[in-house]
Amino acid sequence: MKYFFLLFLFLSSISVSFSQNNVQYIKAGDQAFADGDYPSAAAYYRLILDNDSTILDIAYKYAEASRLCSDYKTAERWYKIVNIKDQGETFHECTFWLGFIAKENGKYKEAKRQFERFAKKYNKVNNYFYQKAKNEIVSCDSAITLSADALPIIIRHLDPKINTNNSEFAAYPLGDSVLYFSSFRGDTLNSLDLTARIFKSIKDSSKEDSDWQLAKQIDTLLQSSEYHEGNVCFSSDYKRFYFTRCKVESGNKTICEIYVRQYKENKWGNPVRLNDDINLKKYTSTQPNIALNGSDGEILYFVSNRPGGKGKLDIWFSTISKEGVYGKPTNMGDKINSIDDEVSPFYHAVTKTFYFSSNGHYGMGGFDIFKTKRDSLGQWKAVKNLGQPYNTRFNDLYFSLNEKGNNGYITSNRTGSFFKKNEHCCDDIFTFALSVKDSILIPPKKDIEKEIKLLVPITLFFHNDEPDNNTLDTVTKKNYKLTYDAYLALLEKYKNEYSAGLKGDEKHDAEEDITDFFEDSVVYGFNRLEKFSVLLLQNLEQGKECMVTLKGYCSPLASTDYNIHLAKRRVSCLRNYFNDYQNGVFKRFMEGTNPLLNFTLEAIGELDIDPTISDNPMDQKNSVYSRKAAKERKIQIIAISTGAKN
Repeated sequence: MKYFFLLFLFLSSISVSFSQNNVQYIKAGDQAFADGDYPSAAAYYRLILDNDSTILDIAYKYAEASRLCSDYKTAERWYKIVNIKDQGETFHECTFWLGFIAKENGKYKEAKRQFERFAKKYNKVNNYFYQKAKNEIVSCDSAITLSADALPIIIRHLDPKINTNNSEFAAYPLGDSVLYFSSFRGDTLNSLDLTARIFKSIKDSSKEDSDWQLAKQIDTLLQSSEYHEGNVCFSSDYKRFYFTRCKVESGNKTICEIYVRQYKENKWGNPVRLNDDINLKKYTSTQPNIALNGSDGEILYFVSNRPGGKGKLDIWFSTISKEGVYGKPTNMGDKINSIDDEVSPFYHAVTKTFYFSSNGHYGMGGFDIFKTKRDSLGQWKAVKNLGQPYNTRFNDLYFSLNEKGNNGYITSNRTGSFFKKNEHCCDDIFTFALSVKDSILIPPKKDIEKEIKLLVPITLFFHNDEPDNNTLDTVTKKNYKLTYDAYLALLEKYKNEYSAGLKGDEKHDAEEDITDFFEDSVVYGFNRLEKFSVLLLQNLEQGKECMVTLKGYCSPLASTDYNIHLAKRRVSCLRNYFNDYQNGVFKRFMEGTNPLLNFTLEAIGELDIDPTISDNPMDQKNSVYSRKAAKERKIQIIAISTGAKN
């Protein structure tokens, strides 16, 4: 039960003849899986596979349990084992989950290929996985575009006064000095031993650099041993306090309901459950958020899996009259809700923007944060992915802003989150700062020095033995733009050479592997070099000295001495690029006795080479045209230091 809104997939046992120990292990593993205790389930399944790794239904369950506790490396390995042995006869979803894991790892091209294979082989139009795979094919293309750029926003991880090794989520700021949030707290990794509670932290808003104090659990009225409690929000007048209570019922089904407390006579009253229209019996209602509804009262947004939705968890709303009467819940429609989960709604009044998270709209992986506004007719516009750095290939949820809109919070299990065992297992709260102008959220004013440093390292690639092959010269007349254009012209040759002798899917995969390398590495690196050059020029024109640090590498196809000379030619090639850039605009900064633009070389030669790369000149398929070999023929801009000229 990592979140209140999670829905678990359950596997039924397949009857197989086991030893007595295996029968006990599978029974315990299945029970742990049904309870949502995936680490324990994986441990039991592993005990069986240690004795006999050929039992495919156990191998599949082990992959499933590993995936659900975010151990993607193990899950990927066992999905592949099952897929190869089963040949898609029984465990059809293996290919789908391999695509899912590839996307979670940021390997969007590989993920797209897996989803395409699944959709082609299992084209059951009414099947959820088929529909999801078709959606993910487009989503992978979207993710590639989203991952190519990022807004200049700094996302900061809150310290251990807020975050722990368990999960913290649903940050709700009250002004600039109070932060409510929810947290699972306990002593073990077993999710059943963790209880969700509501916490509050305070900081001194008069001090710009003040930190949050150690968070404390709020009053004892919200400490029921029967419930998990979390997901705080307040009414627009701050006199009603909404939150969620969740309880595990028979059959390990978790039901969440929304409660409210009224502030009267200078104190908070007892929790009161909202009516049966909001808390529909046998279904979950959770994650409340309140917004003003003009002069007509308020709107309660919330998440539910009730009938009448578009997918799994949907976002619903209920109007609240001035007299406090809640209207019948209405689904927010298919512009917001998808065939999957939509969660953590948040409406920001200043910018009139509705935020939520979804794993059904086109995203970068897991849950992404989206936003939308109403058009002139009051209808919601098409949703927009917030992109990087708000979204990552991990789960990004619970977007919230303070009233002024200059500080915000998200929940994520991205890199940097605290964890006990499996990285990315648990969620933490992150914060960011924004500027507000004319009620439109904008990034802070651009800092050129910061932007240019965010671009490095920049990796640039070369064809084999270029520039100027078969020479011991250390300089060249070519510039990197010329070698880059010539390299791109060789794409078809690389595809043909590397896929030679292969057929079917293997040939297609080899060709796609080379295409991905050219697009994701060669072109990507050059585009970053162009951005770097624009910012570098702006920096120099402000009179700031720039030291660019380079590092050269070569594939292991020639002697070390030869490679050293080749690396120096590549450095010379890059210097020529800057020298020739825009008809020599950098020249005035590179010349003279005390130039503003300088280059330094950290290392050259055959360094950090993958020992699996062929160095056989007769095996050009692997020593020249393979992706592994091509990745080693590079030069990097690894650092830039800037400062005012003395």
